[in-house]
Amino acid sequence: MGGGFVSSSNALTKSTNTPTVITRIGDGAILGGNNIIITAESLGNASASSINGGGGLVSIGDAESHLDINSTGRVEIGSAALTAGHDITLRSSTSVYGTVLAGSVGGGLFDFADADVSAVINYESTVDIGASADLRAAHRVTVDSVSKTFASAGAIGDSKGLSSSADTSALLVIG
Repeated sequence: MGGGFVSSSNALTKSTNTPTVITRIGDGAILGGNNIIITAESLGNASASSINGGGGLVSIGDAESHLDINSTGRVEIGSAALTAGHDITLRSSTSVYGTVLAGSVGGGLFDFADADVSAVINYESTVDIGASADLRAAHRVTVDSVSKTFASAGAIGDSKGLSSSADTSALLVIG
């Protein structure tokens, strides 16, 4: 927030989250039981926000926020033997929650406001079963790989003055 003859402000934020969860049953392992449940769950949560404001005869404001999330969940079964009296469940999951926001608000006689955001979200959820793995269950073998992504990106440019200019951009990439 500023004021005076010339007000110039800049706000920049960046948030990164790269969780990796790997559950590995190695070669030669022997597992037995009534129910065998093997899971890998990766949660990627991040947010970034920045805002600035201005006032005065000339007001120049710039706000930027950047967010990067890369979430990996993986179950790996090597040349192992799994024997269940009832069920075997292999489950990998990723859940990603990301928000990014930037805002620039001015109020000078001559006002220039710029707000830019970017969010890049990547995820990977896999279950890998080796060619020599032996999975036996009396009832059921369930293999699940699930991904959930919740994301939002917003940019606010609010320029007020006799002569004013506002520019905003928001980029959201999920892949």
